[in-house]
Amino acid sequence: MTLTRNIKLNQSEDKLLSTLQFIANKYPVESLSSSKTTVRCAGGWVRDKLLGLQSDDIDIVLNNCSGVDFARRVHDHFSANNGKRSEFCSSIGIIASNPSKGKHLQTATMRVMGYEVDFSHFRPPPGSTEDKMFGTPEEDALLRDFTINALYYNVETGLVEDFTERGFHDLENKTIRTPLESMKTLRDDPLRALRAVRFSVRFGFSLSGAICAAASSTIIKDLLQHQTSRGRFGSEIEGMLTGNSSSPKEAFDLIFELNLHDVVFELPRDDDDNSSTINKIAETSIQTRDNNNHEDGSDVLDSAISSGWLEAKDILRTLSAVIDAIDIDGNSMHSSHRRHLELAKTSIDNRLLYLTSFLHPFRLLNYTDARGNIRPVIHFIIQESLRFKHKDFVNIWAIIIEHEGQMRILLQKEKSGTSCKLEIGQALHQMKELWLTALVVATVMEAHEKPLEQREELIKTCISLYERTINFGLDGCWLVTPHLSGKEIMHELGIVKGPMVGYYLSEQRKWQIMNPQGDKQACIDFLKEEA
Repeated sequence: MTLTRNIKLNQSEDKLLSTLQFIANKYPVESLSSSKTTVRCAGGWVRDKLLGLQSDDIDIVLNNCSGVDFARRVHDHFSANNGKRSEFCSSIGIIASNPSKGKHLQTATMRVMGYEVDFSHFRPPPGSTEDKMFGTPEEDALLRDFTINALYYNVETGLVEDFTERGFHDLENKTIRTPLESMKTLRDDPLRALRAVRFSVRFGFSLSGAICAAASSTIIKDLLQHQTSRGRFGSEIEGMLTGNSSSPKEAFDLIFELNLHDVVFELPRDDDDNSSTINKIAETSIQTRDNNNHEDGSDVLDSAISSGWLEAKDILRTLSAVIDAIDIDGNSMHSSHRRHLELAKTSIDNRLLYLTSFLHPFRLLNYTDARGNIRPVIHFIIQESLRFKHKDFVNIWAIIIEHEGQMRILLQKEKSGTSCKLEIGQALHQMKELWLTALVVATVMEAHEKPLEQREELIKTCISLYERTINFGLDGCWLVTPHLSGKEIMHELGIVKGPMVGYYLSEQRKWQIMNPQGDKQACIDFLKEEA
């Protein structure tokens, strides 16, 4: 027996869905099937409605026509309505089916009455003959990833339908469970193992034991490693790192618990699959705590990687403790006893913070690519394993290689009482919008290396340096326009093009750091005195 429940639509949702059902009734499908087209919403929008969450993305599933065919009917309906199609709906985009990427059905996508809408039909069971193009709602529900996503809103009846008879129960009990046996569901699309992690941390739900066992199995890990697009890995990790409901710490913890870390954040492998891009890991760059105990290079490498993962877990624990101690609220930082302090205009980049901290243990590992270039392994993880943008690697690498060290020096000077405005300002000119993230990373790494009893003093130093930077008015100092260009300096000082121009540009920047209210003429006078 199909379980049903009521939900309440808002005015715009009701108008959209009523219009879609009206179109289904007005333009019947010409086929041998005698059934009429029933419009159902599926997946995330239904789940979110039951959880009291708002979503502007709606998946529509049809019982007797393809999503593309129905989208064309929607398009034609609005086109015929006083020629105002563009006012109510966009053109149609078509996403081809691609089972290897978890896309089993062709999907039409368009914006309709302010909503992003995807149209598809019920998926038939695997192995169905060509004459069975459309599945039933029951068959489709069993082929979905999780029971909480296998709920359907029937527009005609106004009821949510639970064909697995477990979706409502799992939603109420905050459980991520598969409609079929977990191994079967995950083999259908191995990336569902990561989707389970993302939904678990997003909603605070627990994973069923069966999902944990399947996700951590060698079968699913092998399918993830060899049959899943790396770009899809990146999309799932992105969802765990960003967004209002993201929870990076819990996500990383769960990835480790399921033993998926080495698949998700894959390191270069010296095998046939990677021979076109990866030759080998440059073992000469490896340093481990116990590398003197190994004679064979491969043993040293294995030890470096194993200890790297263990250290990554430990650093994440330290990061969590530091975040709690320095009272990070949203993307800003402040002292809990000085909440009136002006918050920095610059935000902590949580995404970079977690990625940089997590990957920090691998900073000494390099690999040699197919062109013979030696690159950091972190470059491979960011751009090849996750397919993130090159800018992400540039920022992470800058924090690890340069900015963290600069911030450690500033922390030491803050502790000893020798901090100065000019030195902090010059550092911020180099770090720019990464300065606050770099400060937290430096604090985390210092705390990671220190005994627990010394961490409290370190946290106080971090907060003190942060407050001093804000009170000096240095946040955003790199955005201040120089009073004089290089040509103007040459003219005012009577010098020719050469190294001295760069010197005076640097002196001008220092002067502006120390004299933010100073005008152009005062700056010129200063430079002339220097000359």
